[in-house]
Amino acid sequence: MMRIASQKIVQVDWVDSSVLTGWQTREEIENLKDSLIHSIGFLVSLTKDAVTVSASYSTETHKFADAMTIPRKAILKIQYL
Repeated sequence: MMRIASQKIVQVDWVDSSVLTGWQTREEIENLKDSLIHSIGFLVSLTKDAVTVSASYSTETHKFADAMTIPRKAILKIQYL
């Protein structure tokens, strides 16, 4: 994999909410668990409140695409790749 020197790539492990659609029993709803998510991307921003990663980066325009901001409260781990 070619490394883009000016951009850091990270893996963010975080907890997301889960949802059920349609009709469920009380037991099915009570058994609903959080979802463990692993997001990998270009590090756009790292603050005390949130981390923003992007799926794509253009070396020609220096623009990012498909960015996602994850609240720090939901983050379990950040690993630089």
